[in-house]
Amino acid sequence: ASIPGVLLRLKYSGKIYSWQEILKIAEKNFIIRKVDHQDSLNDLTNGAGCILYIPGNYYLLQPKDEPENIFDQIGAHVLDKYFLRQAMNLTDQELSSGSFLSYTPFASEAITRVDEGNIQAAFLLKPVSMSILQAVCQSGQVMPRKSTYFYPKLPTGLLFYLWH
Repeated sequence: ASIPGVLLRLKYSGKIYSWQEILKIAEKNFIIRKVDHQDSLNDLTNGAGCILYIPGNYYLLQPKDEPENIFDQIGAHVLDKYFLRQAMNLTDQELSSGSFLSYTPFASEAITRVDEGNIQAAFLLKPVSMSILQAVCQSGQVMPRKSTYFYPKLPTGLLFYLWH
């Protein structure tokens, strides 16, 4: 199984979520089905799908609509726009504060932290394909926050030169 590109861990921040209610709201934008394990993420043909893991339960979330633009093909963008903002009703301030979300590139770490009760849920995302990354770069736009993870990290920065 491939390791997802980025995982978001929903921390306890004074809010306890009713996941069944949130999943009901999310059905507006996602086809949701309960699955047995995280490897079900590999079954998705849509790169913007993800898995929600809450203690002992995996839910596969697949966007209902066809992508309208390049960003609708990026899991982090779709999760942010349609699940975190619409289904969970999180605000810009909450999403950027560091109080609600944390990130890790390791699925096992996120799942273990949920099972230990340290965080409420984990979202497992598919890696962004190089063709999508290239298309976003060529469009002059930037990738959504925490949508990529590259390893090993370079000890210094990179310099890019664009020519026409």
